[in-house]
Amino acid sequence: AHTALTRLDEAFVQAVKTAKKQMAAGASKAAGRRRYAETCLDYAKSGLLDADTRRHYLEMARDTLSTELDAEGAADTDRILNLGHLEIQLGGFDRAVAHFQSILDKEPGNVKALIGLVEAHYTHGNGKGLQTVARRMQSARTTGAESASDGILLHFWATSPKGT
Repeated sequence: AHTALTRLDEAFVQAVKTAKKQMAAGASKAAGRRRYAETCLDYAKSGLLDADTRRHYLEMARDTLSTELDAEGAADTDRILNLGHLEIQLGGFDRAVAHFQSILDKEPGNVKALIGLVEAHYTHGNGKGLQTVARRMQSARTTGAESASDGILLHFWATSPKGT
């Protein structure tokens, strides 16, 4: 088992190095940055890293995605969502909320951004904010819910007395 985990770790390290080289030398800098960010994120989520190293790779993914958005000048909803979720993992509550809110300013019914906002409030322990967003989701009657469980969770968050 140890040998298999070591090989898996080595494969991730090599993938990160390769993606970093491609990012620096590639014709399409945006694609290279995206690949590097995805590779760092995959490594961070692998379960192979200690907490400090995991945080380092999450920060590298976040910084790379931020650079990409700044360089392109256009707001890509999926990348902004990814940044919001990265900020939640890194403890950046205010930055996470700002990312999700920037999407909602343009697309008020964006379910993924609303769920991200709920996740940020939940993770941060902000019960009142959580209930406010959940009620907003219920009243908006959004159509992009991924499953019936989303509706059940929204109802729970909106009506739970534990959030007050």
